[in-house]
Amino acid sequence: MDKFYDFDSCEESLKQFGGSDIKESIFFNGKRYMLKFNDFIPEDKRNEYTSSSRNNAFSEYISCHIIESLNIPVQSTLLGTRKGHIVVACEDFCVDGYDINEFEKNSSLAGIDFANTRYPELDDVIGFIRNDKRVDSVLAEKRFWDTFVIDALLGNFDRHTGNWGYLYNDDVRKMVLAPIYDCGACLYPMLSDDGMMNVLRHPEEVDVRIYNYPKAAFTYMGEKISYHEFLHNDEILTKYPLMRESIFEITEKISLNDIFSIINNTPNLSETRIVFYQTMIKERYDKILIPAVEYGRNHLVEQSQAPHVNASRKVNKK
Repeated sequence: MDKFYDFDSCEESLKQFGGSDIKESIFFNGKRYMLKFNDFIPEDKRNEYTSSSRNNAFSEYISCHIIESLNIPVQSTLLGTRKGHIVVACEDFCVDGYDINEFEKNSSLAGIDFANTRYPELDDVIGFIRNDKRVDSVLAEKRFWDTFVIDALLGNFDRHTGNWGYLYNDDVRKMVLAPIYDCGACLYPMLSDDGMMNVLRHPEEVDVRIYNYPKAAFTYMGEKISYHEFLHNDEILTKYPLMRESIFEITEKISLNDIFSIINNTPNLSETRIVFYQTMIKERYDKILIPAVEYGRNHLVEQSQAPHVNASRKVNKK
């Protein structure tokens, strides 16, 4: 079982973090952390499946550890308590003269108001990434698609343009990709334990939460993106060959046994949450990612594109 920390005695930092949820800034073991509390759910947003607060602390912690198991740069997280509340502590990666430049802050350079566009057009986002000369545009687009495929596995509904981006350092005139961060919208955070149990009892409710929602925080040709449909589309695979590479590479890296171990070792999880998280991740893996790999292989054969991708390589379903 992973360690569960008491952050009550930690010294507060003067740094403030943005965003809509409740946060505090502390020092712990010589490093600065952002503490994120579970969000309150307004009464008009509740139903028979939700509770009074989102369980985003668990979602953030588990998702970041799953991403780490895939050898993708990600924010380091700890679980613990602060003032009687369960919190996730996110290590501040803005160190050594670097600060964060969220993607939405590039609006003036792109000529598109990403910051005030809730669900921006994907073509606009990728078009800007491909033309941005401050970073390696191929590496930046590949990181975008790696993150997109991971979000498809974890059911992230809120990877908007304010929670991914770059780190910059004006002193050395350098900009690099930021690690993946802000994963609290993964893994169905609004569901209560009772709601999760109700979903598990009804296979049709499981499928609704795979095929119908959550959807990605982008649009394509004016429609909000369905992970399942988007990853199984010939036009998309032709337009975005790096997405196909990410489908192959991320799916090949996934070990369900490792993911199940991460969930089992997460402290303070109820048995219901353990079963629910493991079930939904396996279902999304089996019904979204594995078919996407097969679809991508068939597309390669039919289109004879992207010769650097080995279409015959196997997916290890561990």
